[in-house]
Amino acid sequence: MNAGQVAQAFAGGRETKQTLDERSEVYTVKSAVWKAAGMKPDSGCLCIGCLETRLGRRLKPRDFDRKNGLNRLPGTDRLLSRRMGLVAWWKNK
Repeated sequence: MNAGQVAQAFAGGRETKQTLDERSEVYTVKSAVWKAAGMKPDSGCLCIGCLETRLGRRLKPRDFDRKNGLNRLPGTDRLLSRRMGLVAWWKNK
């Protein structure tokens, strides 16, 4: 499923066959951030590294759409560190 399909399924409470875990990078950034990366609305998915490369900078917590439920899902240490502004120190213990 692409980003738009996942968001629609999630918002509608429908079941998806995607596995979301500590290896996933499912997220939503504010539309201005997505546009600044040269992306159109609902135009696919980018890993955090590819989005940051397109932006020419590291993502910050304020770049994420906090109202979107996708930004409460588990994810990679890289995604969580950008989304929360924290280093996932608990994984290194």
